[in-house]
Amino acid sequence: MIYRWIGKSVDLDSLVEHVQSFFADKSFIVRTDKMTNESVVWAVKKNVKGKSYIVTVKVFGDSDDFRVEFLAGGQTRAFKMFSSAVTLFGLGMLVQRELKQIDFFEKIEEDFWVFMDEAVANLGASKRKVTENKVAT
Repeated sequence: MIYRWIGKSVDLDSLVEHVQSFFADKSFIVRTDKMTNESVVWAVKKNVKGKSYIVTVKVFGDSDDFRVEFLAGGQTRAFKMFSSAVTLFGLGMLVQRELKQIDFFEKIEEDFWVFMDEAVANLGASKRKVTENKVAT
């Protein structure tokens, strides 16, 4: 899913640091690559059985018009649509495993967007305070 923010005056490097912290706080291993107009954060978490959960977040644009894209478990979402048909063929255990993975990704994504709204609001507000203070002096 992609969300776009316009007119927020957010330092994107700081926003990327917040994204990194979000995943690190949830025990993900985090890696970030910065390009000219885009930063990509990869977050990987392994469960006790060695299954890897991989999330990719892209932040691109400029401080007044930027987008954040959350990518995770794409094939599992398609699988969810066909899970009832798969169950009919006796593959219930596979369905159950995949549905747990879908639930994991959906919960992380839901928490992520709440976190992002707060981070954008806070980073935009802190930048406005600095600007207001500079104007007042």
